[in-house]
Order: sequence, then C-alpha cells, then structure tokens
Amino acid sequence: MRVRGAVPQAPPDRTFRAGARHPIGYVDSNPDGDDGSPLTDYDLIGSAERGTGLFALRDVEDLHFVCVPPPARDRDIGPGVLLVATQFCRDHRALLVVDPPAAWQTTDDALQGLRELAFQSDSAFMCFPRVQAFDRLRGRFESFANSGAVAGALARMDSHRSPWDGLPDEQLLLRPGTRPLQALTEIDCQKLTAQGVNPLHAVRASVAGTAQLKTLARGAGAGPESSLLTFRRRQLLIVNSIESGTRWARFEGRDRNTWPRLARQAHAFLLGLAASGAFGKGADAQHCEVVCDEFINTTEDVRNGVVHCLISLPTPRLGEYRSFMLTHCLEGSTLRAVKPRPLPPGTRFTVRELPRPVIDGLPEDTTQRRTLAQELFAPTPDQRPAVPSGTLRPEAAAARRLDLNLIARLYGEPERRGERF
Repeated sequence: MRVRGAVPQAPPDRTFRAGARHPIGYVDSNPDGDDGSPLTDYDLIGSAERGTGLFALRDVEDLHFVCVPPPARDRDIGPGVLLVATQFCRDHRALLVVDPPAAWQTTDDALQGLRELAFQSDSAFMCFPRVQAFDRLRGRFESFANSGAVAGALARMDSHRSPWDGLPDEQLLLRPGTRPLQALTEIDCQKLTAQGVNPLHAVRASVAGTAQLKTLARGAGAGPESSLLTFRRRQLLIVNSIESGTRWARFEGRDRNTWPRLARQAHAFLLGLAASGAFGKGADAQHCEVVCDEFINTTEDVRNGVVHCLISLPTPRLGEYRSFMLTHCLEGSTLRAVKPRPLPPGTRFTVRELPRPVIDGLPEDTTQRRTLAQELFAPTPDQRPAVPSGTLRPEAAAARRLDLNLIARLYGEPERRGERF
C-alpha cells in the first residue's frame, strides 16, 4: 500500500451509504493489485547479507522448529532449499520439519522416494502422510503439506509431557478437523519407522508399544542415539539453555575466576535435570561432565577475552557421551560438537620411573657437574663428587689445597689440556 500525498493526522470520518444511517463495511477499491510472481527456491533461501528468506530467522531466540512450506500448491521445495535449511538448522541448533513430496501417496511410494532422495541429517525429521483439511478458498477438502501440523502436534504434546523428562515417546496425533491423507496400518508404521519416517495418526492407534520418534539421520549421525528425535530435542534444549544462561561470561573472559563460576552454574543446571530423570532413573541414571579450566583455556584465550567450556552429556547407551564445546567472547557465543576419544575398556595407567639413558654401555650421570672453581674452593666438601678415598693422598682432604690428581681425574691431564689454564 502506498499513500498519495501527506498522511492525515486524524482518522477519516465514517462512510455512510446514501439514504441510510448505518456505516457500510466496505468501500470501492481499484482491482489493479496482484500478489506478485510465484515464489521460487531462491526466494525461500533468501540472502544472508540482506537477512531475507530463511536468514530472516537468524535473530529469533529459542528457535526450536523450522518449517518451509511449498511455494505453491502444485510444487514441492527443491533440493537446494532442503540443504540450505538443514545447514541453517544445524548452525542454529534447531530441527527442520521436512514435508513429504506430493507424489508420495502410499507407503511404498514413500519408501521408494526416500531411497531416491538420499537425504540424511540428524537436524531434520519427516512425518507421513500429508494431511487433508478443508480449504476455505476452494470450499472443499484438499491435501496440504504436514510440517505446520506436525510442529503444532509436538508443541501440544509438550504442554502435557515435558521434553525434559526421560519418558517414552507418544504417537503424533493431529487435531480435530485435520486427518491423514491415508490411513496407515501397523505394518506400514513399522516400515516407515525403520526408515526414519514418523507415522501420523488422527486417533491413537491400538498397538502394544509405540515406536520411538525418529530423525532422518538414518545412521549418518554421531552415534545411534542421533536417530532418536526426543533425545535429539532434549540434547539441543540442554545446550541451548546453557549457552543462553551463561552469556554473562562474554564480558568477563579476561578473569580466570570466570572458569569455576561458569562450571558451577552449568553443573548445577545439569544436576537439576538429572534429579528429574532426564538422564535416567535409579540404577540407570548417568552423570554429566563440565570442564572449564586451564586445560582448555590458554593464556592467549585469557588475553583475548575468550572462555571455553566443555560439556559432556550421556547418551542412552551406558558409558557413552556426546561432548560440546561452548565458547564465549565479546563477538558472541558459539557451540559446536566435538568428538571424544574414549579409551578401550579395561585401560589402566601405571606411573613408573624412566630408566637412565645408557651411553657406551654405562648409565649416563645426570647429576649436575660442578665447575673447577667450585671443586677447588667450595666451602662445603661434602658436596664434592664421590671419589674413592684410597686413590687420594692425605693432603687432598685439606681445605683450599690444590690437588693435581683430583684435577686430572675430573678434567683430564693439565699438561694435555693446557687450554683450561
């Protein structure tokens, strides 16, 4: 909308229909406007410099899910949008909700299309099938992408089941008025779950056990647990909370006392989660590790005002951890995954004294050798090198006496090494 002329200071008077006492609801308008040209993949990706498209979400706090709807009813997003959106979610520690293409009408179509898509990421997940809802513009039921409905179902699930708790997963149920485009059987659900696709239901299915929600990692993540959607969500929530709660360290990076303060704050937060059962209950409970000391913060880091903190979170597999390096500085905060190097089970350390190096068959004398002046004029004769007393003349023990035999044994014959005198 463009305003022609100066903007009025007061709202205009109500418009009355001629011959009536009631204001009319609409006024005539020019029909020369349009919605613009159809969106393309470049419009969805946008520009990082101008902050358009996907990059308009860079400054959003607490970004949990990213949904990229199709640009048109008859078109799906391209592979370029999918790759850029996945990288964006990985950098901002969010999860991408991927829409199944419109051509996937049956379970077999979804399985075949997933093999052809060859897409793997622990920062994305997919649900099948698409949803069917009433189209108010066309006045009939139409098929729609399901990413928005899936994000709403997860948010609704969080209202009665906290993602911090280590409870088993529940089925993803659509709200009333929206139903799956295809009813899935128990066998269909098992096939989809085995390939990392989560089934959608309109009503709770009567199955003995609910399968765990999956990501699209499909074996390409850091470990087997990266394919579990609930664990991945909890992991991102924990590290995002620690990062946002310790941003005060950006301005105190040159103080070494920041290290124990930051470690205590992060450790206290993790202890509270452990008490609520986020890392297991009873005998299955595991502990977390927080390291922020001189082993990962160098003198140069202190000089530059940079603080590093290593956070290790347990995985569902006993004895395995996933570690993250949190870095605070004046320019901002970063968080990246680091790969641990675990020792083999049963490894033991033994501290032993190193043997003396042997030169020409004789052990090297590592005792610091004294100078000639110290040997001749030192006031403490007990610090002299041990020499067999039988080889010395009696007058050699007298203080401040020059003993040529001792000099010869220590430094060679003076006649041959006259350069020393």
